[in-house]
Amino acid sequence: DFGSRFLKLGLFFCSMGAAPSSSFFEEPSWCARSQDSASGLRVAASVPHFNGQFLDVDLVDELGAPTSFVSWTFTQRLTVASCKFAFRARNLHPYIRNLPASGEMRRRCLRESPFPHALALEVDPTLFMGSAGSRARLHVDGLHTAIRVLHGQKLVVMIDAEVGSTLSVAEIVAVNSVLCKLADQAEDHFLGFAKARGRRTGRTTLGSLALQYDWLGPGDAITIPQGWHHFIHNQTLCISAHYWVRPLQRAREASPHAGGFI
Repeated sequence: DFGSRFLKLGLFFCSMGAAPSSSFFEEPSWCARSQDSASGLRVAASVPHFNGQFLDVDLVDELGAPTSFVSWTFTQRLTVASCKFAFRARNLHPYIRNLPASGEMRRRCLRESPFPHALALEVDPTLFMGSAGSRARLHVDGLHTAIRVLHGQKLVVMIDAEVGSTLSVAEIVAVNSVLCKLADQAEDHFLGFAKARGRRTGRTTLGSLALQYDWLGPGDAITIPQGWHHFIHNQTLCISAHYWVRPLQRAREASPHAGGFI
């Protein structure tokens, strides 16, 4: 179990100061970088990096479910995603998800990882690019993850792992449906969007279900512990780096000759 290994670590350090590692991997942790670093990553994630290659673009519906996909160049995708009325008749939104970062883009992402290097984690960065209104339905990941926004504004809504583990599939579908409705007027239902500085976070409830949320802008990052359900809504055209992590020693034991993420 990854969590038990992390809990044995002493202290971790990041730009926000020191905090117990147990806390870091038990609940979401927010940190910020300068907008200059986000800008640099955004440039690296632009047209020159992809060099005209065709990318698989999911077309997701209002519930965050992919309905089909198309192949576009980065320029084509950015043009369509920037259009406020794209696919409005079909209520679909283009969303590139888990695009591998390579070369200089990967190196820059790793330098800006929200996870402290002192923890010796195996980190694999990928890119997500969503149009305004695109969203990822409520789900849970099997690894610790993190999101750093490079461009735009993103809302992340999270459910504690202990609470989320008790939800049935039907309940998760129902909660996702409600979150999608709330996200249609996200600035009204999830306060803090207009806050100028610092962490924009809050807590709210759906019946007896407690939710935590964070607004992320350029340079902001949030870590999401393994087992926490989360829902993501792109308030604007949004480009973000996502980080998937394992303890470095665990990864080497599993595949001693592997050169990358397992």
